[in-house]
Amino acid sequence: MGKIDAPYLVWRLNKDGSSRHYFCPRQDDRKHGWATVRLHDARGVPIRDPIKAAEACRAVAAIYTAWRKGAPSMGPHLIDKLGRVVADLERDAQGKDNGNRVRQELAGQKFYRPGQIGAMVADYKAHDVYTSLADKTQLEYRVYLDKFVDKFGETHWRRLAPGSLRSWLREYGSANGWAGMHSLYRTIRAFFGKVRLCYDSVDHAGFVRPKENPAAELDLGLPKPNLILWPRAAIDAFVSIADESGHTSIGDAIVMMGWLGVRKQDWLNWPADVFDRDLLAFRQEKTSNPLVLPWQLVPALVQRVAAAQRLLETTDLPIDRLADACGLGSAANLRLHFGRVVGTSPTAYRKAFKQRAQDDVLPGVIGLTAS
Repeated sequence: MGKIDAPYLVWRLNKDGSSRHYFCPRQDDRKHGWATVRLHDARGVPIRDPIKAAEACRAVAAIYTAWRKGAPSMGPHLIDKLGRVVADLERDAQGKDNGNRVRQELAGQKFYRPGQIGAMVADYKAHDVYTSLADKTQLEYRVYLDKFVDKFGETHWRRLAPGSLRSWLREYGSANGWAGMHSLYRTIRAFFGKVRLCYDSVDHAGFVRPKENPAAELDLGLPKPNLILWPRAAIDAFVSIADESGHTSIGDAIVMMGWLGVRKQDWLNWPADVFDRDLLAFRQEKTSNPLVLPWQLVPALVQRVAAAQRLLETTDLPIDRLADACGLGSAANLRLHFGRVVGTSPTAYRKAFKQRAQDDVLPGVIGLTAS
């Protein structure tokens, strides 16, 4: 009988060259119910692969080692006759989920009962509902959910009073800032909205039905944020600098982002030519929401083009001076935005307007005018 790289794992060679793998405890512990058992997989099939056998034996050996160190809930009752950890099976004969409890005790963690918030958070973190999230989102959720467990881990979710949760959130906001409090609240609310997907039965103690979310309506009464808005003149100054430097796309970005309020990290990664297209299309990184906008909807650009229309109709200014006068910086930038909004070039627009005036025909509604 030879040793394999796992505690208490031994193997025996069959005549056909295959091997049998066993968990073999110390001889002195047999009187306490421990016995040598052949290792099987979850389907009850004997394990022949040495790597899988070592993995299965390490799970059994972890319980055995914890029992030898005096862990009160550890013992041979957690190992079935096929050498499998009972707690690794989804449910025992009574339909109770034991796996999370044993894993927590082996890791030295606190034990939470099914339905307690600590147990539900642990189940959520182990499920693909959580692990499929982006790494950055997982980290944010983990930080906030750990704070939630520290406070309410032993509370059964049905006994979580909205008033108690609300008071705790507001205390957190007073100490750490209202933005952080709101992020914590959104995480808790989303957790209760998704945790039911971690359970196969509606009868599970942690199953939260959609209309039973205890964090759904807390009426936090968030204070109004004191936003510091950039003055219009400052935005215009930045745009002018960008235009004069030959970076009209940056000027467009400042105007568009000032209107949309899109997060900086969303548009900094966009392709360089995104603002040279007829439609602005992007996907928000955090929410994955798509957004497609025609340039005609951007008030600041519409107002500038409308000013250019009036100058084209009433003056003979050259295109470059006209572009500067209406705030579009350069002739190229004027042509770009004029074409986007009006659908023709500034020169063609001026020529058509003069032709209609000569024909004594009132100009129709061409393009857009400032409100």
